[in-house]
Amino acid sequence: QGCAYYEVPFSYATANAPGVIVRGSIDCLVAHEDGSLQVLEFKTGSPRPEHAGQLETYLNAVRHAFPGADVTGELVYPGPGE
Repeated sequence: QGCAYYEVPFSYATANAPGVIVRGSIDCLVAHEDGSLQVLEFKTGSPRPEHAGQLETYLNAVRHAFPGADVTGELVYPGPGE
């Protein structure tokens, strides 16, 4: 159980690249009752290697915004008509 937020915008400065601002929009961020957060990234088509990299960027953004929170993520590939 949790509360889902859709198209959640973010921006943050990376520690390993001074002066670089990472920006994006998370498809779905679920805030669970226990305080944990889950990133859901919805994709169409077949899994591709860059999808995992995009999810990792989103996980880093959420961890940056909510230090100490338990943050997990999942790539979701809905089937036709879902």
